[in-house]
Amino acid sequence: MKKTFREAYIVKFNYQKPGGFLVFSHEEQVLIDVEHGINEKNSHEKAGRLIEKKYPGCRIVSIKYV
Repeated sequence: MKKTFREAYIVKFNYQKPGGFLVFSHEEQVLIDVEHGINEKNSHEKAGRLIEKKYPGCRIVSIKYV
Protein backbone atom coordinates (compact mmCIF):
# COMPACT_ATOMS: atom_id res chain seq x y z
CA MET A 1 0.00 0.00 0.00
CA LYS A 2 1.49 3.31 -1.08
CA LYS A 3 1.26 6.25 1.27
CA THR A 4 0.36 9.63 -0.14
CA PHE A 5 0.47 13.09 1.33
CA ARG A 6 -0.58 16.51 0.11
CA GLU A 7 1.53 19.53 -0.71
CA ALA A 8 -0.11 22.95 -0.67
CA TYR A 9 0.75 25.71 -3.14
CA ILE A 10 -0.49 29.28 -3.50
CA VAL A 11 -0.85 30.22 -7.16
CA LYS A 12 -1.10 33.92 -8.06
CA PHE A 13 -2.52 34.64 -11.51
CA ASN A 14 -4.41 37.10 -13.71
CA TYR A 15 -7.54 36.13 -15.62
CA GLN A 16 -10.55 37.53 -17.41
CA LYS A 17 -14.09 36.81 -16.19
CA PRO A 18 -16.74 35.88 -18.78
CA GLY A 19 -18.21 39.41 -18.70
CA GLY A 20 -14.85 40.88 -19.69
CA PHE A 21 -13.83 42.09 -16.22
CA LEU A 22 -10.08 41.60 -15.63
CA VAL A 23 -8.89 40.19 -12.31
CA PHE A 24 -5.27 40.86 -11.35
CA SER A 25 -3.17 39.07 -8.70
CA HIS A 26 -5.89 36.57 -7.77
CA GLU A 27 -4.54 33.93 -5.36
CA GLU A 28 -5.84 30.41 -4.95
CA GLN A 29 -4.57 27.49 -2.89
CA VAL A 30 -4.00 24.18 -4.69
CA LEU A 31 -3.43 20.79 -3.05
CA ILE A 32 -1.30 18.24 -4.90
CA ASP A 33 -1.26 14.53 -3.95
CA VAL A 34 2.27 13.11 -3.82
CA GLU A 35 3.26 9.48 -3.21
CA HIS A 36 5.72 8.86 -0.40
CA GLY A 37 9.12 7.74 -1.67
CA ILE A 38 9.03 9.43 -5.07
CA ASN A 39 12.03 11.69 -5.60
CA GLU A 40 10.02 14.59 -6.87
CA LYS A 41 11.70 17.94 -6.18
CA ASN A 42 8.45 19.92 -6.20
CA SER A 43 5.04 20.05 -7.79
CA HIS A 44 4.96 23.69 -8.87
CA GLU A 45 4.22 22.73 -12.49
CA LYS A 46 1.33 20.45 -11.46
CA ALA A 47 -0.20 23.25 -9.39
CA GLY A 48 0.08 25.61 -12.36
CA ARG A 49 -1.57 23.10 -14.72
CA LEU A 50 -4.52 22.67 -12.33
CA ILE A 51 -5.12 26.43 -12.28
CA GLU A 52 -4.79 26.64 -16.09
CA LYS A 53 -7.48 23.94 -16.41
CA LYS A 54 -9.81 25.77 -14.03
CA TYR A 55 -9.15 29.24 -15.55
CA PRO A 56 -8.37 28.76 -19.28
CA GLY A 57 -6.33 31.61 -20.74
CA CYS A 58 -5.05 32.81 -17.36
CA ARG A 59 -1.54 34.16 -16.90
CA ILE A 60 0.29 32.73 -13.91
CA VAL A 61 2.36 35.29 -11.99
CA SER A 62 3.87 33.08 -9.26
CA ILE A 63 3.58 29.74 -7.50
CA LYS A 64 4.67 29.38 -3.87
CA TYR A 65 5.02 26.26 -1.75
CA VAL A 66 3.16 26.65 1.56
